[in-house]
Amino acid sequence: ENYPSPVTVPPFELSGHKSEPGELSVHIFVQTFHKDKFAMLPFLESVATFWPQQWNSTVFLAVDETVGDREFCASIEDAHVKCIYTPAIRRVKSLVDSIEFSGRKASRRYREELLQYHYYLADLYIADLGYSTPDWLALFDSDVVLHTHHIPDLLFVKDRAVLHGRD
Repeated sequence: ENYPSPVTVPPFELSGHKSEPGELSVHIFVQTFHKDKFAMLPFLESVATFWPQQWNSTVFLAVDETVGDREFCASIEDAHVKCIYTPAIRRVKSLVDSIEFSGRKASRRYREELLQYHYYLADLYIADLGYSTPDWLALFDSDVVLHTHHIPDLLFVKDRAVLHGRD
């Protein structure tokens, strides 16, 4: 079989911000909502315990403009956690709906909105709040818990980010 030739992609350079050598700025972005509180609180505790302090990170929680989400955000007393109230981005029905086609069960919220699109817009949401552009933006699911002090070694190899995920 003929496979396409591998392509070398140059590193993405962020405009306007560059940390000093040896310093790194990494913010965290999570798409969540108030019913994920049971998972978010352990995640936030694990960030406080294991995430490198020297990265000057803020955890940004992308939530909806609902009473439940506002109450959830108000209950978080960590100064390094900020909520971003994102607009609803409605999914358009198509002939083949990827969620229905996959056979997965999904919440009404997940079926009706393009929640993952907010990850694409994360840096813009953060800039709108007046935060400087970080060197890196770590995108997490709401059901993640960090469990090691070796985060820098897991996320970076020779100052290049390592992608962890599964399909």
